[in-house]
Order: sequence, then structure tokens, then C-alpha cells
Amino acid sequence: MAALRLGAAFSVLLVVWCVTLEVGECQRHGTPARFISVARNKRSGPRVIDMVGGQAVWGPELAPGAPHSAHHPRNKRATEDAAGVPEITSFSLNDSHPQVMIDWAGEGSDVVVCVTRDARQTHLSASHVFISDDYGTTFKNETSKFKTFTGRPAIINKFYKNDKYTSRFVFTDVINKFIHVTKDYGRNVASYKVRFTPSEVTHHPLDADVLLVYDTEDEERKLWISEHFGEHWRIIGRYVKSYYWSEATSPPTLYTEREEPSGSASVVSSQDLFSESSTPVRVIRGVEDFEVKDEFLFAVKKVHLLGSPSRGPTLQMWISYQGGPFLRAKFPNTLHHQHYYVADISEGQVMVCVAHDQFVSNLYVSSVPRSAHHEVLFSLSLERILYFNPSTNWVDTWLSEVADKTFADLHPVEGVRGVFIASQLMPNFTTSFSKLGPEQLTSYITFDQGAQWKPLQPPRKDVDDNPIDCKRANGCSLHVSQELSHLYPSTQTMPILSKASAPGLILATGTIGNSMKGHTALYISTDAGINWYQVMWLFLPTSLHDYLQLQK
Repeated sequence: MAALRLGAAFSVLLVVWCVTLEVGECQRHGTPARFISVARNKRSGPRVIDMVGGQAVWGPELAPGAPHSAHHPRNKRATEDAAGVPEITSFSLNDSHPQVMIDWAGEGSDVVVCVTRDARQTHLSASHVFISDDYGTTFKNETSKFKTFTGRPAIINKFYKNDKYTSRFVFTDVINKFIHVTKDYGRNVASYKVRFTPSEVTHHPLDADVLLVYDTEDEERKLWISEHFGEHWRIIGRYVKSYYWSEATSPPTLYTEREEPSGSASVVSSQDLFSESSTPVRVIRGVEDFEVKDEFLFAVKKVHLLGSPSRGPTLQMWISYQGGPFLRAKFPNTLHHQHYYVADISEGQVMVCVAHDQFVSNLYVSSVPRSAHHEVLFSLSLERILYFNPSTNWVDTWLSEVADKTFADLHPVEGVRGVFIASQLMPNFTTSFSKLGPEQLTSYITFDQGAQWKPLQPPRKDVDDNPIDCKRANGCSLHVSQELSHLYPSTQTMPILSKASAPGLILATGTIGNSMKGHTALYISTDAGINWYQVMWLFLPTSLHDYLQLQK
């Protein structure tokens, strides 16, 4: 689903349909980590739209073109015509709720689920469930199937689809503490009263009957499991900070990070759903944070180093690969470590951004630890990479006002090995946070997984076939927009676009000069960033997505 527009008070639902294949990967569930983040594909889930002053407003993580949105080019269905224009349908819901959640069941299905609800729910709230079996052309009100045992209508808070088994959905009622499940796209609904608040629901990656529920309202933050699709439940963890399903093993491994009385955390795992007849595997203890990415486990510890200029503890990152021992990551300097961001894992190498203070972060690269005797030695790849974390970097700046998700201005060019484009802060950048803007950023590209970086080659001619006087030897190059330029109020250009299905093809908005500040134009590269061509001028703060839509 690429876009969704709503008339006044959601009386008419207008939907623009496209299709995407959800990419399955290990996701973090539970509370956010404080000292480490991992670059991941956006977690699948319903789109949420609020009505403000009679207008539809997308949530910050779901708005078209907003940071970390799910609004990307998608695979086309047969419902689109030869020109690639998506089919548009409208249907009157006759509903006055101020918020709607909507999601498509998934590949191979024409079912769309829509829930209308109050933005803030109480015991007096109501909700409605609408289901379409013709890909959004019409919707049927199925609210009567969702009730408590007293016969009162359920107050649906959220719903969760199973990406693998698309006919299965879980609907939660956190007010009445009910879980409603369906195995057949809502034709039949089973309702179960539970002893906990179903704050967050997670499906097992392979077993459709297994559900996890994390209760954030409970002081003990219990993690519950059902092996009977919601009918029976048991506790598998208390004081849980985070949990992950990892498909790197068979059967999948469930990792849980649990807070200890000391304030640090320990991590345990199980491949048999923490059955009462088995003993969990102790993975690591005494950690501040824990993350899982593919075949890697990352842990952060606080340590006091002898001779350190800082009186307080510093952070250390530990890495385990394919279930091997945790090895300490070693960095080539003594700079303070405030936060780690695992930006990329590919081609046998790990890329990590390290925040050293409120505005300076560096990018480091290390080879994969393939044995217990393999030292994890990181080398400096790129100084002063633009990196944002809402708790450690650029706090109390305009950037913290418009972004709430961690990001680095680092784009891996899809479909081509070892090619990345990054944004770097200029060496003379002032510590005055208010000065952060495109004029302080430059673009660099690497073709060897971060071993060497160079400025982007500017085009020889502009779109009007006039020669461009810009030579890298004179400090002039092409600079392409990434996340910061996309968020910057006066530019709002779209980040770089590349697709694995079109190796070497890159589309980007950018400028020519000594920084990203300048006259914005659209550029294209067909050889993975070696050469660039100017396609068109952008006279208004027009996004790349807007341009592409005009060409359909």
C-alpha cells in the first residue's frame, strides 16, 4: 500500500494500492537500547493515520516521504496498467473515529484490514474493524465478531499480521485485556481473556501457532508465550528489556535480555521456547545493552579503564559470530565512546559508527571474527560521518525536533558489492549546533567497502548541455542528499535511491560545489557512482518521489 487519503472524519476511504515484499530479518522487541543501535529494514505493521483539523496526517514513521517511512517503490501487481499507474479506489466507511490503522495481509492475498479507533483509548472508547477481500475495493464492517465475554464490543488497540501465514491476525484489546485471533482472514474470530496487558505481540517466524506478548504495564515486564495461538499462556521471562527471534539457527533461537538487580543485564536463549523441561542457555551477562543482527550478537559493557582521562566508565563493544565466544572490539584510538551504531554487515566486514561526543562520530570497519582467536580490530574508515542518535547526538537541536530515529548518512548502493555513499561534516565545523545544515556537509563514495573514500565525480554537462566548471582537484564535486538534507526544513529532498533489481543505477538529488548547499537538481548514475549525469533542475523543494510519480 503506497498511499492512503481520507475524507473528512474518515467518511470516505481512498486508497492507492501497490505491493511490496516484506523483508524478514531479526527485529528488536521490547524497550529501546541506550548504547547501541542496528540498521534494519523497517518493521512491517499497519499504517496509522490521524485526523487533524479535518485533514489526514500520517504518523512520523509512516508519512509518505518521512524518515524511516515504508513509502518506497514496490513490485507491481496485475491491477496496475501498462504505464505503472496504481489503481485507485474509494469506499465510504461511515465512521467518525479520529484515527485509522490499515494494512494489507500480504503476498498472494487480496485481504485488507482496517481498524478505526480513538487516538487515546479509555473504557468509554469504541473501535470498528473493517475487512476487505477484494483488495480494498469494498470493506465489510466485522466489528460484531470482536466482543468481550459480557457481550460488550471490544476496544481494539492494534492488530498484528503474520507476514508468513497471511491469513492469521491478532487483535489486541489492552483496556479489557483480551486477545482476538483469526486463522482465516477474519471469517472466524476466537476471543481469549488474558491475565496481562497485551502491549506488544510477536509472531514466531515459522510456527504459526506460537505467539509472544510483552507486557509493558507490568512492573515485572513479563514476557508471555502461547503455543496454541492465544488460547493458553505461560511466563518465559521477568524483567525483560528486549527479545529477538533469530532465524540464523534451526529451529529459530529466542534471545531474551533480562535486567538484573545490579542494574546491568544478562542474556539467555532457547531453541525450544523456554520449555519447563529444559535449561536456558546463558549467552552473556553484565551487559548494558544487547543486539542481534543476522549471525552476529552485539553486547555493550561499561568498564573503568586504568589511566583513562575520564573519571567515569567508558563503553566497550563485544561481538559474537555464529554462536562463537564474545570478543572485545578494539578501536584504533582512545576517544570516548558514547554510542555504537552497526551500520552495515556485508562482504565479510562490519561497519560501525561510534559517537565520540555530541557531534563527532567516526565510521570504523572490521573483518568478521571467524574464530575464537580472531581479534576484532576496527580500523578508521571515515572521520566525522553524519550520525544522529536522539539520546546522545545533536540533542536540543533542530534535528532532535524533527527526528526521533537513529540514522547515519550512509547509503549502501544496492545490487553492487562494496559501494557506499556517505555524508561528512567539514573539518572546520563549529560546535554551535544551530549551524548544522547542508553547508556543513560533503559527500564521499567508496568502492572497496570503506577502505578508501573519494568525492563524487561531478557531471561534465548540465541538463541543458552546458559545460559544468567543477573539478575535484579544486575542491568542487557532486554532493547528494541523504537523511539530514531530507529532514532539513528548507530543502526536504529525498534520500538516495538504489535497488538490487537494477544494479548500478542510482538516483539522487544533489548540488555541485564545495558543500551540499546550492541549487538542487536530480542526478543519475548508471555505473554505481563512477559517473553522474544531471537529469533535471528542481526549482522547488520537490522530492525525488514526486518527480518519479510525475513520470508514471
